[in-house]
Amino acid sequence: MTGPRWLPLETGRLHIRAFRPRDAGPLAGFYEDIEATRYLGGVRTPEAVAQRVDEILARQASTGWGPAAVERRGDGRLVGYCGLQPLPGTDDIELLYGLLPDCWGRGYATEMAGVVLRAGLEVLALPRVVAVVHPDNRASIAVLRRIGMKYDGDTIYEPLGFEVERYVATLADVQPV
Repeated sequence: MTGPRWLPLETGRLHIRAFRPRDAGPLAGFYEDIEATRYLGGVRTPEAVAQRVDEILARQASTGWGPAAVERRGDGRLVGYCGLQPLPGTDDIELLYGLLPDCWGRGYATEMAGVVLRAGLEVLALPRVVAVVHPDNRASIAVLRRIGMKYDGDTIYEPLGFEVERYVATLADVQPV
């Protein structure tokens, strides 16, 4: 498989595609930002980001799951990532996303998360998609609610070891994009 079977995706402003090795450089800017990584386990070195992109590419090639690169349609600039992957320790599929800090406040997170959620439910015919978010991350909680996800309780996110709020959506919960 050359990439996830739910990609590429387009919105009015964004192109969502499989990661490429060259995405590690722009993505390193995200992982060097303390505020951007505050709820994601903290800052990572450029080398660690490059290794993470290699892991993403290998997983996508073998399973089709994982984050995808999100770029602006007008200029091709990488603005973040968004995707679907198995939620560790569960049988669920998780919606995940991150946005470079200079792209915050433009509606990109809602746009990319909404279209990826819809692809999971429609294209992949998943019965539901979940998302987990740190309870202090009010901006991400607002995004999840805007795209139709509903609060489903609190749990411990094992990979990072902290409590998170869990959100869930089925096809009946989301609006067409």
